[in-house]
Amino acid sequence: ETLQLTERNLTPYVGSDLQGFNGTTTKPWGYVDLIVTVGANETEKSIKVQFLVVDCPSLYQCILGRTAIADLLAVPSTAHLKMKYYTNKGQ
Repeated sequence: ETLQLTERNLTPYVGSDLQGFNGTTTKPWGYVDLIVTVGANETEKSIKVQFLVVDCPSLYQCILGRTAIADLLAVPSTAHLKMKYYTNKGQ
């Protein structure tokens, strides 16, 4: 399932090109603001996240940055592949 975004949904990107670890560069398409929901039922929490849209192959569907993790009040653990965060109920 895809989002079916068009150029009208994107905010233009005016920065410099992104450079990969291998030296190649790519121009981002733009930004898109989306509501992201983590968890389910009692542990559900939603925040607005700004994503940079780039046309490049990736093993990931998206990457959450420091600002999104901070907005979630989350503590990620790469070793455990888990993330703890507070909900509106304080859990």
